[in-house]
Amino acid sequence: MIPKRQSSGIEVTGSDSIRPSAATPISERKNSVVSGMNSQQESSSADNRGPGIPLFDFSGAEPSWYIVNDNVMGGVSKSSVFVDPELQRLSFSGAVSLENNGGFASTRSQWTGYDLSAFDGIALRVRGDGNTYRFRVRTEETGFGIAYTGLLKTEAGTWQEIYIPFSEMVPLYRGFVVNAAGPLDPQSIRSFGLMLADKQQGEFSLDVDWINAVAESKYEIRYASNTAENDQRLDLAYADG
Repeated sequence: MIPKRQSSGIEVTGSDSIRPSAATPISERKNSVVSGMNSQQESSSADNRGPGIPLFDFSGAEPSWYIVNDNVMGGVSKSSVFVDPELQRLSFSGAVSLENNGGFASTRSQWTGYDLSAFDGIALRVRGDGNTYRFRVRTEETGFGIAYTGLLKTEAGTWQEIYIPFSEMVPLYRGFVVNAAGPLDPQSIRSFGLMLADKQQGEFSLDVDWINAVAESKYEIRYASNTAENDQRLDLAYADG
């Protein structure tokens, strides 16, 4: 296991909402999420499971995943995570409760080394339940406490391909923005995670088909209006060469 660095003395600012600035909650930012992303795989991967280079194909060969729920602070939420190597899929499910000042369930991968300095973000294929999940990244520089966070706005029962740029991930500690942490360093990534929080209580279920690292230079970037949500969604289309 790679030892974490101490993060004592880091300034924590903001409120319980994820806020990239005092004026714009992340829940109101334009969503870097798009259904229907082109699924042509880069030539380095043989099974054509999404754009980019595979980090997790859930074949059983990658670092394992484990659960961290609000019971660490007295809550009563419950969840489980299961990797099915035959379906090559991760399933994260459970029930979030707001009792005892709780309200979150999460899973994360075991601490290991990734150098993603040649990449710009993460693409993943998920099937959710209509909840908005947090996709989280931890680094060697900031340790276990701070998680760089992006959003997965799911559509119930629908498979979606989602892209989250590293540049848009917000460093959080217990729900507060940590400005002193600085931007995410892709070379320092050590763990990935998923969380349901933000007062979304009740039963939940999220399936993940794959998680890939994406270099935007390999793609043409297009923005398409989503009038139903009145925002912009980032689309990646495979570019020759």
